[in-house]
Amino acid sequence: MPLIFDIETQKPVPPKDGVWLSGIQYCKSWGDYLGMGIAVLAAYEYNPVSNNVLVFGASDIQDFQAVIDRADSIVTYNGHSFDCKLLAAHGVTVPREKSLDLCELLRQQTSNRYKLGDIAETNFNEGKIEDGALAPVLWQRGEKFRVIRYCLSDVKLTTRLYRLFLKGSFICPKLKQELPISLPDLFREVTLT
Repeated sequence: MPLIFDIETQKPVPPKDGVWLSGIQYCKSWGDYLGMGIAVLAAYEYNPVSNNVLVFGASDIQDFQAVIDRADSIVTYNGHSFDCKLLAAHGVTVPREKSLDLCELLRQQTSNRYKLGDIAETNFNEGKIEDGALAPVLWQRGEKFRVIRYCLSDVKLTTRLYRLFLKGSFICPKLKQELPISLPDLFREVTLT
């Protein structure tokens, strides 16, 4: 059964405009996955007996490897470009052969890159509840439950998008029309309850 997850970091990437927020620690760059740290990882684990909502922090992120290992398939949004690299820097491996990045799939099939919030707004009339770039700042300012809710919300949106893709189409934010979407075989024969 599929596993769907998202991660938020402890430290933001230095701002392009050079204006650093007072009292906030930053990582070195977008490639500094170890320096970003893991604030929270939220996941939905589907199985025949029950569906589980899982939350991991920096202190128990290694336990997520067992969840990955028992999953038949893994679904993320922008996971191949970010989340999986962040996990790898922290000693957790997501096998590429059983991982599907919905953002990457959209890019391959439409030649466009769409933000999760734009896809969700267009297809579900529901956007993201926070700005992802703000999550590490909120985390450092002690608003940890707000960041956890945000991370769980992104997992929910990714799950809804995956369910939509299982039906074979979506409404394109750019064109405002329905387009076909094709999932790889491993990710097509799935029932999400």
